[in-house]
Amino acid sequence: MSVREAGDADDTKGRCDVKRTTRNIRSGKFTELEDMMLLELVKLNGARIWSRIAEKLGTKTGRQCRDRYNNYLNPCFSQNEWSNDEDSRLESLYEVHGPRWSMISRQFEDRSVSSVRNRWCLLERHKSSTKTKDCPVVCDRPKKSKDIQYDADEVISCMQDVFDEVFEDMIFGKMTS
Repeated sequence: MSVREAGDADDTKGRCDVKRTTRNIRSGKFTELEDMMLLELVKLNGARIWSRIAEKLGTKTGRQCRDRYNNYLNPCFSQNEWSNDEDSRLESLYEVHGPRWSMISRQFEDRSVSSVRNRWCLLERHKSSTKTKDCPVVCDRPKKSKDIQYDADEVISCMQDVFDEVFEDMIFGKMTS
């Protein structure tokens, strides 16, 4: 019995009350045009009713518009390169607070939470890539099956042994039962 058969028609009542539109919602990156339109719509309507802004934009949801504006387009946040001072401050704050990005981002007046988190991840990637480049010792890694060379005769012999055991169990197991 499938899930659909097991359920009753009344089970889906609360889930289908969502208002659906026929807009052409796109997932993926915002285009330059969408960014410009979003900035203009926020200027006209304010950064409050994201569903209305999304409806006027026509290609994104309210949540996508809100996230894009708050994390990347908001003019209150700096789009400038990170300075060495900011990087060191970020590292020291991370040591104190751990991955509490919202708390850490409050220490940077002109950086969004996403910007702070993304910068931290970038710094970590750079650290790990320089460690492996500078490491003079070749790390022993477990061999993957594609790295192991097999002798064809050994494989055939092993398969024959397994086949013989299975065959014996089938024949003699049925005879004793």
